[in-house]
Amino acid sequence: MNRSKFMIWFRLLWMFLKVNILSPSGPASIGLLYKEAVSKELMTESQFVEAVGFSNVLPGSEALKLAMFVGFAAGGIPGVLTALLGAILPPTVMMLILSAVLQRFQNSNWIDGFVAGMSPAVAAL
Repeated sequence: MNRSKFMIWFRLLWMFLKVNILSPSGPASIGLLYKEAVSKELMTESQFVEAVGFSNVLPGSEALKLAMFVGFAAGGIPGVLTALLGAILPPTVMMLILSAVLQRFQNSNWIDGFVAGMSPAVAAL
């Protein structure tokens, strides 16, 4: 394998890990992702604008579709897989940690109150 391909994949993975840790949601991450992808020359500004347009039109998670577009532009199919891994890993790890904490303290009164308070918010989403 070419060393430059590994560097592109590493840059994609690091970029999406950073964006998904620092931004609260898909639409809020577009600006940060634009700065990262275009300034690091993983794709051009016009490619990014097209990717945002397509990701808004197609059904599904905007953040994951945008990750696929950026990953493909930078590194082809392996770039898509790398970008998706970087986009999916942070929320998955956060949910696993939260699940472990909730499981550990499942008989605590404050957990019961927390879950009861979060239920309407989750239902609204």
